[in-house]
Amino acid sequence: MTITTPTPLRATGFISLRTRLMIVFTLVFSLALVGIFIWIYRFTGDVATENLKRDVGTTAITTALGISGDDHEKLVKNGKIDDETYSKISSYLRTVRRTNPKASGLYTYVLNSKDPTHVKLIVSSSVAPGTSFGVADEIVRNLAPASCRLSQDNRPALGEDYDPAGSRMINGLSAATVDDGTFKDSWGTWQSGYAPIRNSKGTIVGAVGIDMCAAAIDQVHQEIRKTVIYVFAIVLSVLAFVVYLIATSITRPLLGLAKAAENIGRGEYDQNLQHIHDTRVQDEVSALALIIENMSLQVKGREEVLKEQVQELMIEIDEAKRQKQVEDIVESDFFRELKDKAARMRERSRKA
Repeated sequence: MTITTPTPLRATGFISLRTRLMIVFTLVFSLALVGIFIWIYRFTGDVATENLKRDVGTTAITTALGISGDDHEKLVKNGKIDDETYSKISSYLRTVRRTNPKASGLYTYVLNSKDPTHVKLIVSSSVAPGTSFGVADEIVRNLAPASCRLSQDNRPALGEDYDPAGSRMINGLSAATVDDGTFKDSWGTWQSGYAPIRNSKGTIVGAVGIDMCAAAIDQVHQEIRKTVIYVFAIVLSVLAFVVYLIATSITRPLLGLAKAAENIGRGEYDQNLQHIHDTRVQDEVSALALIIENMSLQVKGREEVLKEQVQELMIEIDEAKRQKQVEDIVESDFFRELKDKAARMRERSRKA
Protein backbone atom coordinates (compact mmCIF):
# COMPACT_ATOMS: atom_id res chain seq x y z
CA MET A 1 0.00 0.00 0.00
CA THR A 2 1.34 3.41 -0.99
CA ILE A 3 1.01 6.16 1.60
CA THR A 4 0.77 9.71 0.25
CA THR A 5 1.47 12.72 2.42
CA PRO A 6 -0.98 15.64 2.26
CA THR A 7 0.15 18.76 0.45
CA PRO A 8 -1.35 22.28 0.41
CA LEU A 9 -4.06 22.79 -2.19
CA ARG A 10 -2.13 25.77 -3.52
CA ALA A 11 1.43 26.94 -3.26
CA THR A 12 1.84 29.45 -0.45
CA GLY A 13 4.75 31.20 1.20
CA PHE A 14 5.82 30.11 4.65
CA ILE A 15 5.71 32.62 7.49
CA SER A 16 6.56 31.25 10.90
CA LEU A 17 4.13 31.69 13.78
CA ARG A 18 6.77 33.58 15.72
CA THR A 19 7.17 36.07 12.87
CA ARG A 20 3.42 36.51 12.64
CA LEU A 21 3.13 37.10 16.38
CA MET A 22 5.96 39.64 16.26
CA ILE A 23 4.33 41.49 13.37
CA VAL A 24 0.86 41.50 14.95
CA PHE A 25 2.00 42.52 18.44
CA THR A 26 4.38 45.16 17.10
CA LEU A 27 1.65 46.67 14.92
CA VAL A 28 -0.87 46.65 17.75
CA PHE A 29 1.47 48.30 20.22
CA SER A 30 2.72 50.74 17.59
CA LEU A 31 -0.85 51.85 16.90
CA ALA A 32 -1.40 52.18 20.64
CA LEU A 33 1.74 54.32 20.97
CA VAL A 34 0.65 56.49 18.04
CA GLY A 35 -2.75 56.94 19.68
CA ILE A 36 -1.10 57.91 22.97
CA PHE A 37 1.18 60.36 21.16
CA ILE A 38 -1.77 62.01 19.40
CA TRP A 39 -3.64 62.28 22.69
CA ILE A 40 -0.60 63.77 24.50
CA TYR A 41 0.04 66.12 21.58
CA ARG A 42 -3.52 67.43 21.62
CA PHE A 43 -3.84 67.45 25.39
CA THR A 44 -0.64 69.41 26.00
CA GLY A 45 -1.53 71.79 23.18
CA ASP A 46 -4.98 72.35 24.66
CA VAL A 47 -3.53 72.86 28.14
CA ALA A 48 -0.92 75.31 26.82
CA THR A 49 -3.61 77.16 24.88
CA GLU A 50 -5.93 77.38 27.88
CA ASN A 51 -3.10 78.58 30.11
CA LEU A 52 -2.18 81.22 27.55
CA LYS A 53 -5.81 82.35 27.27
CA ARG A 54 -6.05 82.57 31.03
CA ASP A 55 -2.80 84.55 31.18
CA VAL A 56 -3.98 86.91 28.43
CA GLY A 57 -7.37 87.47 30.04
CA THR A 58 -5.94 88.07 33.51
CA THR A 59 -3.26 90.41 32.20
CA ALA A 60 -5.80 92.37 30.17
CA ILE A 61 -8.08 92.85 33.21
CA THR A 62 -5.29 93.90 35.58
CA THR A 63 -3.81 96.21 32.95
CA ALA A 64 -7.16 97.90 32.37
CA LEU A 65 -7.56 98.43 36.13
CA GLY A 66 -4.23 100.26 36.22
CA ILE A 67 -5.17 102.79 33.55
CA SER A 68 -6.92 106.01 34.58
CA GLY A 69 -10.16 106.10 32.64
CA ASP A 70 -10.43 109.84 33.17
CA ASP A 71 -6.98 110.44 31.65
CA HIS A 72 -7.72 108.09 28.78
CA GLU A 73 -11.02 109.84 28.10
CA LYS A 74 -9.29 113.25 28.00
CA LEU A 75 -6.60 111.84 25.70
CA VAL A 76 -9.22 110.59 23.26
CA LYS A 77 -11.01 113.99 23.19
CA ASN A 78 -8.19 116.52 23.25
CA GLY A 79 -4.87 114.73 23.64
CA LYS A 80 -1.99 114.30 21.22
CA ILE A 81 0.48 111.49 20.69
CA ASP A 82 3.47 111.68 23.04
CA ASP A 83 1.93 114.38 25.23
CA GLU A 84 2.10 113.95 28.99
CA THR A 85 -1.04 111.82 29.29
CA TYR A 86 -0.11 109.63 26.29
CA SER A 87 3.42 109.10 27.62
CA LYS A 88 2.09 108.23 31.07
CA ILE A 89 -0.23 105.52 29.76
CA SER A 90 2.35 104.23 27.26
CA SER A 91 4.96 104.01 30.01
CA TYR A 92 2.53 102.07 32.15
CA LEU A 93 1.88 99.61 29.32
CA ARG A 94 5.64 99.03 28.99
CA THR A 95 5.80 98.43 32.75
CA VAL A 96 3.18 95.70 32.35
CA ARG A 97 5.22 94.17 29.55
CA ARG A 98 8.27 93.99 31.82
CA THR A 99 6.31 91.71 34.14
CA ASN A 100 5.28 89.42 31.27
CA PRO A 101 7.74 89.20 28.35
CA LYS A 102 5.18 87.26 26.28
CA ALA A 103 2.94 90.37 26.20
CA SER A 104 4.71 91.88 23.22
CA GLY A 105 1.90 94.19 22.11
CA LEU A 106 -0.17 96.33 24.48
CA TYR A 107 -2.47 99.10 23.33
CA THR A 108 -5.72 100.88 24.09
CA TYR A 109 -8.59 101.64 21.74
CA VAL A 110 -12.10 103.04 21.52
CA LEU A 111 -15.05 102.38 19.27
CA ASN A 112 -15.11 104.29 15.98
CA SER A 113 -18.30 106.32 16.29
CA LYS A 114 -18.53 106.72 12.52
CA ASP A 115 -18.19 102.96 11.87
CA PRO A 116 -19.26 100.73 14.80
CA THR A 117 -17.55 97.75 13.15
CA HIS A 118 -14.16 99.45 13.46
CA VAL A 119 -12.13 100.79 16.35
CA LYS A 120 -9.66 103.62 16.80
CA LEU A 121 -6.25 102.81 18.25
CA ILE A 122 -5.20 105.26 20.98
CA VAL A 123 -2.07 104.39 23.02
CA SER A 124 0.63 101.82 22.24
CA SER A 125 3.39 100.39 24.41
CA SER A 126 5.84 100.99 21.54
CA VAL A 127 8.02 104.07 21.55
CA ALA A 128 8.17 106.85 19.01
CA PRO A 129 10.11 106.21 15.79
CA GLY A 130 13.80 106.88 16.27
CA THR A 131 13.55 106.40 20.04
CA SER A 132 15.23 103.47 21.73
CA PHE A 133 13.79 101.27 24.41
CA GLY A 134 15.22 101.58 27.86
CA VAL A 135 17.69 98.95 29.03
CA ALA A 136 15.04 97.09 31.06
CA ASP A 137 12.58 97.12 28.14
CA GLU A 138 15.24 95.83 25.76
CA ILE A 139 16.17 92.99 28.14
CA VAL A 140 12.54 91.97 28.50
CA ARG A 141 12.03 92.20 24.75
CA ASN A 142 14.94 89.85 24.16
CA LEU A 143 13.41 87.34 26.59
CA ALA A 144 10.50 86.82 24.21
CA PRO A 145 10.84 84.25 21.41
CA ALA A 146 12.59 85.69 18.37
CA SER A 147 9.43 85.31 16.28
CA CYS A 148 7.51 87.53 18.73
CA ARG A 149 9.85 90.50 19.09
CA LEU A 150 7.94 93.43 17.70
CA SER A 151 9.80 96.40 16.30
CA GLN A 152 10.30 98.94 19.09
CA ASP A 153 8.89 101.80 16.99
CA ASN A 154 6.03 99.83 15.47
CA ARG A 155 3.20 101.93 16.82
CA PRO A 156 -0.02 103.29 15.32
CA ALA A 157 -1.01 106.93 15.19
CA LEU A 158 -3.38 108.18 17.87
CA GLY A 159 -6.91 107.66 16.51
CA GLU A 160 -5.80 105.38 13.66
CA ASP A 161 -8.73 103.39 12.27
CA TYR A 162 -8.49 99.61 12.59
CA ASP A 163 -10.71 96.82 11.30
CA PRO A 164 -10.88 94.09 13.98
CA ALA A 165 -12.47 91.54 11.64
CA GLY A 166 -12.59 88.11 13.24
CA SER A 167 -11.51 89.28 16.70
CA ARG A 168 -13.37 90.08 19.91
CA MET A 169 -12.11 93.67 20.14
CA ILE A 170 -15.62 95.10 19.87
CA ASN A 171 -16.84 92.85 22.71
CA GLY A 172 -13.82 93.92 24.77
CA LEU A 173 -15.38 97.37 25.02
CA SER A 174 -18.13 95.93 27.22
CA ALA A 175 -16.54 92.96 29.01
CA ALA A 176 -13.24 91.15 29.34
CA THR A 177 -12.82 88.65 26.52
CA VAL A 178 -10.20 86.54 24.78
CA ASP A 179 -10.03 85.50 21.14
CA ASP A 180 -11.04 81.89 20.54
CA GLY A 181 -7.92 81.06 18.59
CA THR A 182 -4.53 82.46 17.71
CA PHE A 183 -3.75 84.50 14.65
CA LYS A 184 -0.60 84.93 12.61
CA ASP A 185 0.80 88.01 10.98
CA SER A 186 4.18 89.10 9.66
CA TRP A 187 5.47 89.50 13.25
CA GLY A 188 4.45 86.14 14.71
CA THR A 189 1.64 84.08 16.21
CA TRP A 190 -0.54 85.76 18.79
CA GLN A 191 -3.28 85.21 21.33
CA SER A 192 -5.22 88.39 22.00
CA GLY A 193 -7.31 89.48 24.97
CA TYR A 194 -9.28 92.61 25.80
CA ALA A 195 -10.74 94.33 28.86
CA PRO A 196 -12.72 97.57 29.25
CA ILE A 197 -11.27 100.74 30.78
CA ARG A 198 -13.58 102.60 33.16
CA ASN A 199 -13.44 106.19 34.42
CA SER A 200 -14.02 107.31 37.99
CA LYS A 201 -17.80 107.08 37.48
CA GLY A 202 -17.56 103.46 36.32
CA THR A 203 -18.37 104.33 32.72
CA ILE A 204 -16.51 102.39 30.01
CA VAL A 205 -14.39 104.87 28.06
CA GLY A 206 -12.22 102.47 26.06
CA ALA A 207 -10.50 99.13 26.29
CA VAL A 208 -7.03 97.68 26.56
CA GLY A 209 -5.83 95.04 24.13
CA ILE A 210 -2.97 92.59 24.59
CA ASP A 211 -1.28 90.52 21.91
CA MET A 212 0.55 87.77 23.75
CA CYS A 213 3.10 85.63 21.96
CA ALA A 214 1.69 82.16 21.24
CA ALA A 215 4.99 80.74 20.02
CA ALA A 216 5.22 78.81 23.30
CA ILE A 217 2.43 76.54 22.05
CA ASP A 218 4.40 75.73 18.90
CA GLN A 219 7.48 75.17 21.04
CA VAL A 220 5.53 72.73 23.21
CA HIS A 221 4.45 70.82 20.12
CA GLN A 222 7.99 70.80 18.76
CA GLU A 223 9.40 69.52 22.04
CA ILE A 224 6.73 66.83 22.17
CA ARG A 225 7.53 65.75 18.62
CA LYS A 226 11.26 65.58 19.35
CA THR A 227 10.76 63.76 22.64
CA VAL A 228 8.22 61.34 21.26
CA ILE A 229 10.48 60.39 18.34
CA TYR A 230 13.25 59.31 20.73
CA VAL A 231 10.86 57.70 23.18
CA PHE A 232 9.00 55.96 20.37
CA ALA A 233 12.26 54.55 18.95
CA ILE A 234 13.39 53.30 22.38
CA VAL A 235 10.01 51.88 23.37
CA LEU A 236 9.57 50.23 19.97
CA SER A 237 13.01 48.60 20.23
CA VAL A 238 12.30 47.33 23.74
CA LEU A 239 8.83 46.26 22.64
CA ALA A 240 10.21 44.34 19.66
CA PHE A 241 12.65 42.52 21.94
CA VAL A 242 9.94 41.69 24.49
CA VAL A 243 7.58 40.53 21.73
CA TYR A 244 10.40 38.36 20.35
CA LEU A 245 10.85 36.73 23.76
CA ILE A 246 7.11 36.21 24.17
CA ALA A 247 6.72 34.82 20.65
CA THR A 248 9.69 32.50 21.18
CA SER A 249 8.28 31.24 24.48
CA ILE A 250 4.98 30.50 22.72
CA THR A 251 6.38 28.89 19.57
CA ARG A 252 9.24 26.87 21.12
CA PRO A 253 6.96 24.22 22.68
CA LEU A 254 4.87 24.13 19.49
CA LEU A 255 8.02 23.42 17.47
CA GLY A 256 8.86 20.67 19.96
CA LEU A 257 5.40 19.14 19.49
CA ALA A 258 5.72 19.36 15.72
CA LYS A 259 9.10 17.57 15.87
CA ALA A 260 7.65 14.89 18.16
CA ALA A 261 4.71 14.35 15.78
CA GLU A 262 7.16 14.02 12.89
CA ASN A 263 9.18 11.41 14.79
CA ILE A 264 6.03 9.48 15.66
CA GLY A 265 5.15 9.46 11.96
CA ARG A 266 8.50 7.75 11.30
CA GLY A 267 7.80 5.12 13.93
CA GLU A 268 9.89 6.64 16.73
CA TYR A 269 7.38 6.36 19.55
CA ASP A 270 9.64 7.01 22.53
CA GLN A 271 9.00 10.74 22.78
CA ASN A 272 9.72 12.46 26.10
CA LEU A 273 7.70 15.69 26.24
CA GLN A 274 7.94 16.14 30.00
CA HIS A 275 9.78 19.45 29.62
CA ILE A 276 6.67 20.82 27.88
CA HIS A 277 3.79 19.42 29.93
CA ASP A 278 5.47 19.27 33.35
CA THR A 279 5.07 22.96 34.22
CA ARG A 280 3.71 24.84 37.21
CA VAL A 281 1.10 26.62 35.12
CA GLN A 282 -0.80 24.35 32.76
CA ASP A 283 -2.27 25.53 29.48
CA GLU A 284 -3.50 24.15 26.18
CA VAL A 285 0.03 23.51 24.91
CA SER A 286 1.06 21.51 27.97
CA ALA A 287 -2.21 19.54 27.74
CA LEU A 288 -1.52 18.81 24.06
CA ALA A 289 2.03 17.68 24.87
CA LEU A 290 0.72 15.21 27.46
CA ILE A 291 -1.87 13.92 24.98
CA ILE A 292 0.76 13.40 22.26
CA GLU A 293 3.12 11.63 24.66
CA ASN A 294 0.33 9.28 25.84
CA MET A 295 -0.79 8.77 22.25
CA SER A 296 2.72 7.73 21.19
CA LEU A 297 2.85 5.16 24.00
CA GLN A 298 -0.57 3.81 23.08
CA VAL A 299 0.31 3.63 19.38
CA LYS A 300 3.56 1.85 20.25
CA GLY A 301 1.68 -0.70 22.39
CA ARG A 302 -0.93 -1.28 19.71
CA GLU A 303 1.74 -1.68 17.05
CA GLU A 304 3.54 -4.31 19.14
CA VAL A 305 0.27 -6.21 19.70
CA LEU A 306 -0.47 -5.95 16.00
CA LYS A 307 2.97 -7.34 15.14
CA GLU A 308 2.36 -10.34 17.42
CA GLN A 309 -1.03 -10.92 15.85
CA VAL A 310 0.47 -10.68 12.38
CA GLN A 311 3.18 -13.18 13.36
CA GLU A 312 0.60 -15.63 14.66
CA LEU A 313 -1.48 -15.12 11.56
CA MET A 314 1.54 -15.87 9.36
CA ILE A 315 2.16 -19.14 11.24
CA GLU A 316 -1.48 -20.15 10.78
CA ILE A 317 -1.32 -19.27 7.12
CA ASP A 318 1.84 -21.40 6.66
CA GLU A 319 0.20 -24.37 8.45
CA ALA A 320 -2.88 -24.07 6.26
CA LYS A 321 -0.69 -24.00 3.18
CA ARG A 322 1.06 -27.19 4.24
CA GLN A 323 -2.23 -28.94 4.91
CA LYS A 324 -3.52 -27.86 1.54
CA GLN A 325 -0.42 -29.14 -0.17
CA VAL A 326 -0.77 -32.51 1.60
CA GLU A 327 -4.43 -32.70 0.60
CA ASP A 328 -3.55 -31.91 -2.97
CA ILE A 329 -0.94 -34.66 -2.99
CA VAL A 330 -3.23 -37.21 -1.33
CA GLU A 331 -6.11 -36.53 -3.66
CA SER A 332 -4.03 -36.65 -6.82
CA ASP A 333 -4.25 -39.66 -9.31
CA PHE A 334 -0.54 -40.26 -8.95
CA PHE A 335 -0.85 -40.64 -5.18
CA ARG A 336 -3.82 -43.01 -5.62
CA GLU A 337 -1.87 -45.19 -8.11
CA LEU A 338 1.05 -45.33 -5.72
CA LYS A 339 -1.34 -46.24 -2.91
CA ASP A 340 -2.87 -49.08 -5.04
CA LYS A 341 0.54 -50.38 -6.03
CA ALA A 342 1.64 -50.39 -2.42
CA ALA A 343 -1.50 -52.32 -1.46
CA ARG A 344 -0.91 -54.98 -4.21
CA MET A 345 2.71 -55.32 -3.17
CA ARG A 346 1.66 -55.92 0.45
CA GLU A 347 -0.90 -58.49 -0.79
CA ARG A 348 1.72 -60.36 -2.77
CA SER A 349 4.02 -60.42 0.16
CA ARG A 350 1.41 -62.14 2.35
CA LYS A 351 0.67 -64.81 -0.34
CA ALA A 352 4.27 -65.62 -0.83
